[in-house]
Amino acid sequence: MRYAKPGDGTPVRYGRAEDGPFLLRVTLGDMALEDAFTATLPEQWRRITLRDLMVRLFSETDDSRSESAALDLRANPDASEMQDALGDLVAAWTEARCSLRLSLNYGGEVAPESAVETTLGMESGGGPGGTPGAALDLVIEQTWRPIDYAVERGFAASRVELLDWMRDCLKLVAAARDGSIGDEGRRRLDGYLDEAASVAAQYGVFGDVLHDSECRAAEFGTGRGADLMSQIVEAEGIDPVRAVFLLMVAAAIHDESQLDIPTCADDAFYDWLLTPAVDRDQVATVWLDDIVEAGHAYTEQEAGEAEAAAAVYGLRRRSKGRTRRYPRSRSSGSAPR
Repeated sequence: MRYAKPGDGTPVRYGRAEDGPFLLRVTLGDMALEDAFTATLPEQWRRITLRDLMVRLFSETDDSRSESAALDLRANPDASEMQDALGDLVAAWTEARCSLRLSLNYGGEVAPESAVETTLGMESGGGPGGTPGAALDLVIEQTWRPIDYAVERGFAASRVELLDWMRDCLKLVAAARDGSIGDEGRRRLDGYLDEAASVAAQYGVFGDVLHDSECRAAEFGTGRGADLMSQIVEAEGIDPVRAVFLLMVAAAIHDESQLDIPTCADDAFYDWLLTPAVDRDQVATVWLDDIVEAGHAYTEQEAGEAEAAAAVYGLRRRSKGRTRRYPRSRSSGSAPR
């Protein structure tokens, strides 16, 4: 048993559950049951998988999200907001930006492909009006997986190759800090810094975007906008994981406090380090072209805006000479190495 969260009534007893609608309760990790998302779902939802239930109930693009689920807004006025938050989580999961581990409260771990019917139990307050009834008491743990995401999207050949490259980059950073870097190392590091400067100059403006879908307008640099840089970089055919990593490398060269490099960093360190590439703000893809066009126009009109946007990411280094620019292609292939 992975979780045993106490509630107001008796815990769910797993086994044969009564027919009819059932109560769904969702908590994240160690979240208390009193903060759970709850909804009453119709009997036909028993015949789908947990994966399908989560996508149908929480996916922002699925019409069935608004049908069938009875949210008690009087008992929990935050239910709609919680549904939106879970929608973001499921979107990241279906896009392979994160992994989810599903468990039953007072039960064991369950697979996303498990039929809902097999995960139901009886709870003292699971039925209408708090009467005994069927319930699904689901606990979700989320893990961001930027390295696997880069591989699955075709930006890197394998985890090993990507990790080796990043470790080599951080060795160059460490050598630059202590003065032991040689001419060849300096040449390679300068190439990476120029690449980071190019990303920041072209896409740094998208780190702060206020978008109005009704007016099809966007404002930049207000301090109140969403950080769409990773999403837009990827939409432009550039590896967002590599871009985020190189911006961090550039920041670390300027200011050692920007990145503490452990002596022996394991894989988990790099997944943690690169989380901003996948744990990100997003807008519907239909609006991206408008935002990109407006952002580049804004950058051209405001001569100093690229440098200011780059500073948001801790990048202070001005590129020297001609900076290599990424092709703004919408191809799904790998970005130039």
